[in-house]
Parts: sequence; C-alpha cells; structure tokens
Amino acid sequence: MKKILGVVTLAVIICAVLVGCSGGSTVAPAWADREELVYNVTDTNTKETLGTMTVVNERRPEDKTLNGKTYDADGKTTVTVVMGETTINTVFLTSQYTVLASQKTRTEGENVTVTNAYHSGKYYYYSVNGGEEKKLKTGNTGYTDSEYLYNYIRCYDLSSTSPASVKIADAATGTVKTVTTTRMSVSTASVPVPYPAGAKEVDCYVVAVSLSDTPSGSAIYVWYTPDNDDYNLSGKSISPSKKFPVKIVENNITYTLASMSVR
Repeated sequence: MKKILGVVTLAVIICAVLVGCSGGSTVAPAWADREELVYNVTDTNTKETLGTMTVVNERRPEDKTLNGKTYDADGKTTVTVVMGETTINTVFLTSQYTVLASQKTRTEGENVTVTNAYHSGKYYYYSVNGGEEKKLKTGNTGYTDSEYLYNYIRCYDLSSTSPASVKIADAATGTVKTVTTTRMSVSTASVPVPYPAGAKEVDCYVVAVSLSDTPSGSAIYVWYTPDNDDYNLSGKSISPSKKFPVKIVENNITYTLASMSVR
C-alpha cells in the first residue's frame, strides 16, 4: 500500500505540467465558481479498484485561512485521495493560480501526519506535525506545488504550448524537483467523458510528463479535453469549466474521471 500511495502522490504531482509560470502567457479562469471532479483509481494492468480521488476547485472562497494565517487568496483547491485505510487530503489557497499556502493531512489508521507549507519570496517553507520549520529554495517564478500542478495547465492554451519545466518543492524528501513535458506526436485520442447529461467521446490532447532529474523513470500520460465550447461544462456560474484532465496513466496506476459537476 505504501508503494501504491507513493505512486498516487507522484501522479497527482506530475499530471499537469505543460507550461511554466514564467512563460509570459496570461492565465485565464479554467473552472466555474465551484467545480468537483471525481476519479476512479485502478490498477492499470489488473483493473482492480484501488480507491477514489476527488478534486474541488473554488473561485473567490469565503474561507481564506490556512495553518492559522489568513491569505489574500482568490482560489481554493482541495484534493482528497482515499485508498483503503489511507486518506490523503490536501488544501491549497491560491492567488492567480499561484499557490500561497497548503496543508496536507495523511491518515493511515491511527497515524496522522500533517504538513503545513507556504511560499514567500524565493523560498518554500514547511513543517511536519508542528515540528521545526524548514525551507527549500525554489525561486519566485517557474514553480508550483505538487497536487496543485494539474490545475496549472488548464489556465493556458493546450493547442499551442511547447515543452517547459516547472520546479516542485517536495517536503517528503526535502528536495526541489524539476518536471518537463512533451506533447505526443499523435496528440489526440478519443476518450469517454462523463458529462452530466450523458457521456461523450471526445478527442483529447495527450501529454507525456517526465521528471527531468535522473533517474527520470517512466513518463506519465495525461488526456485533456480541448478548449472548445462544445466540451465546456456549464452551471450557474458566469464562467464555464473547461480543459478537464479526464485520464491519467502512471505505470500501474490509472485515474479515470467518473463524474463532474459545477455551480
């Protein structure tokens, strides 16, 4: 189970890096006021069900307090992975899709580990279970946080991006990693997308994502819906949700979008 959960964390970390935040593009809203995406997590080879991952994105959140501090945030994202007796819940407060602070709670039976983190200047500060605060140098551009990465890609134009790199601060290992991406030569593949009114076969963009550090391991492959009005998900919000990651394959773990809703 520990091996599987390590892969889960890696997949969530890497599944969205296609552009660097220093690329000069202007970010645009990628989801509605509140969006919920639910994924089935399965073994790629055996198709065995391992658990679920739920991602909730909120724009203009009412609660802007995390780790006992209040931030000038315009976004909030919660990622919850449930696999057997293990639950990993991560909350991010963001400003223009830049992570300001995060809190990650990992529960395995009676064991609970809480990692609090925030970004300030060129550094990522973090502490585990209220212990000594440590810091990692990330620079003040071209970085973001692990489980938040997949949101980043949705703020950019998928049809014209080129490979880029992003730095990721990893509190678990006390290191800063670099991730790069490549659009596949055959860049589209038809994938069933579970829209509320009925599933649609959608020609999605396919992106290969790799660690640039050695050893890099196998690439992760991610399918995203195109930025097209025909594939947007609309609710009561003025802005629709768009460019969903609908499938993620990382070695022996597959995430498949099972349901989604916005308001």
